[in-house]
Amino acid sequence: TDRYLLEALNIAAEGRRKKLYEALTKESSGRAQALRPYDTATLDRAQLLQVLDPRVTVDYLKAALADEAVPAGDKTRTLQQLGTIASADAAASVLAVTMAPSTPDELRRQAFDLIRENRQSRWRKLMPGDQLAAGLKELLAQPKWQSRAIALVGEANLRALAPDVIALIRNQETPADVRAHAVRVAAGLRGAGFAEMLGRLLEDGAEPVRTAALDALVAGPYGETVTKMLTDDGATDERRHSLARRLVE
Repeated sequence: TDRYLLEALNIAAEGRRKKLYEALTKESSGRAQALRPYDTATLDRAQLLQVLDPRVTVDYLKAALADEAVPAGDKTRTLQQLGTIASADAAASVLAVTMAPSTPDELRRQAFDLIRENRQSRWRKLMPGDQLAAGLKELLAQPKWQSRAIALVGEANLRALAPDVIALIRNQETPADVRAHAVRVAAGLRGAGFAEMLGRLLEDGAEPVRTAALDALVAGPYGETVTKMLTDDGATDERRHSLARRLVE
């Protein structure tokens, strides 16, 4: 539906929204009804119904997402429609889809992308940081979602999750590329113990992790750590040379 047409309808509906809403949701008998849990015709009218009664429309869309009988294509449409609604309930619903392990991966990915898109715009004041942090904490514990979650932790500067990101770096079972990504994000979060960890990471067995640690040392506020590493009697010549080369680049 054309958004300009919807805005024109919104203006025209002033003072008559209830009557228009009832007209759009009448049964064949002519009686007004509550929105059914799901039907294609109602989904087709969701944008218009949203203009007339946003709260009820959000409830309908949430119910459609939870209904196992709804086809995957219609669930995608439902999710995208929720992503256009500037309400805390809509934001929380999309976050819940992302967090639910039972949700198909593709739908979870779409929900996650909507959160990233709307976090600084439509839902900027509607998705509290602690709510987002709680959801991302769960995703950080799920291997196939760790990279996406780490990226959003960094974008949102969620320092409360610094310990979780650092734990992924310490876990040698975490893939090297994910650990390296976590190092770069942890450098911005500046969590407790991260500066001390950097020295050890320069001798990590995974090259991507060593590179990320070196980048973090050179680019970050870790002057004291760099000095200690260059003068430490236990430092290897290779570590000193690598660090010195990066400092003069």
